[in-house]
Parts: sequence; structure tokens; C-alpha cells
Amino acid sequence: MYLNNFATNNEPNDLLFVTENWDANGVCGCVYQPATVGVWYDETANQWAVFLEDEEPMAAGASFNVLVVPTASSSVFVQTSTVSNTSGDSTFINSPLTNGNPKAMLQVTQNWDPGGVVGGYNTVPVGVWHDSAKSKWAIFNEDQTAMAVGLSFNVMVGASPSNGGKGVVLKATASNTNNDVTTIDNAQTTGNPNTVVFATPVYNPGGKGGTLDDNIPGVGYNSIVEQVFNEDELAITKKTAFNLLIFSS
Repeated sequence: MYLNNFATNNEPNDLLFVTENWDANGVCGCVYQPATVGVWYDETANQWAVFLEDEEPMAAGASFNVLVVPTASSSVFVQTSTVSNTSGDSTFINSPLTNGNPKAMLQVTQNWDPGGVVGGYNTVPVGVWHDSAKSKWAIFNEDQTAMAVGLSFNVMVGASPSNGGKGVVLKATASNTNNDVTTIDNAQTTGNPNTVVFATPVYNPGGKGGTLDDNIPGVGYNSIVEQVFNEDELAITKKTAFNLLIFSS
């Protein structure tokens, strides 16, 4: 799905963050997209695109929330898995904003070709977790398979660099979760179908707990409340957590 937008056309250095939206602005596209999503820059078209990491066709009617950050910084950057920073299922982030900071909130989107350097495909759902022994955050494969070398991810630390978003942690509990859906109880989202939400699974928010979520998260609006749901329609495990970035509009 190509993005034809003044903020992204002819801007190969943009950093994009995306989350699938079931019914953008309350209008039902209502398409499940149970595949890992990434972004890539087409140098021929001079446009960015959202794509499926398994290389399958994009479903007609699918829609995505897209956040564009025009310039990399200490708080918005590309993390590429290398031999030195990758171990097991994780690639560890080395940043003064995240090292020794278990309360850091990260948003992550896979990037196929940052700076024109082609990496690789990763069909596995990813999340973030804090390793207390290393005092570092990592991006990891939720199914715990080995993280390949040469994969790249756009990373945002905190909400400030989003220029208007609010960061919150959503945890699935017995009271807010029904099957594959977890409700967001937030003044910015309740009663507002135009709210734009981004979601990144987090294994142990604040460095505490630990719940795997081997699913693709999407967001949607149901009558009054915003929700996070599993794209494959499988039940959300209690204590599963998401870093949310919320924009009221």
C-alpha cells in the first residue's frame, strides 16, 4: 500500500510508525490483516509503502494509522540487528535514553530499507522487553525464534518526539478483555472515533512481569471505546501489555 502524501513523497529519510486500524474514523473497513507489517521506501516511485512481511497481497479495505517523523534524533532512530547487538530472539538497543531505564516506553515498526540499505523480511510478530541483567531494552521475536542479523526497526522512545501524542501502557485484565479484544479506558479515546492510536507489545512494562504476545495487534473503535485486538482473532492472554501512543483529533 503506497502512501501518496507530501510528508513522505521524496523523503527517503522519514521514519514511519504504523498500526493497522480496523475502522478508521469509525468507518468500517473491517479487514483483519493477520500478518506482520513493515514499511519500505520505493526509490523508483519516490514513495513510502506499508507492506506485509510475508509478501502476501494486502487485503482490500485494510487501513493503517501512520505517524511520520521527518528527522532521526536521539529519541527516534533505526535499530539494525548485528552480530554484536543480537542474542537469541533479541536485538539490544544501546541508547542513553533507554539504558538503565525500565520505564522507557518504545514504539517499534519494522523498516525494510532504511537509508536505501535493504535488510530482510521478518514474518514474526515483534515486541519490546527490558533485560534487567543488561539494563537494556531489546526488540524481540514474540515466538522466541532467533532474531536474524540485518533486520532494521524504526524506534521511538517516549511520546515527546511524536509532537502531540500521549504515551500510556495498556494491560489486559479480566475486566477489560473479552476474547481477542482489550478495551482502552482513556479520556482521549472514549467517545472519539477520530482518535489515532499506535500499539507496540511490551513483554514487561516497567521491567516487571513478563507475558508473551505472539500475535499481530490492531486497533479499532467499537461504538464508544477504542480497543486493541489480535488480528488473528485469537484470545488475548491476560497480563499482555501494549505501549500505546494516542493522538486526539
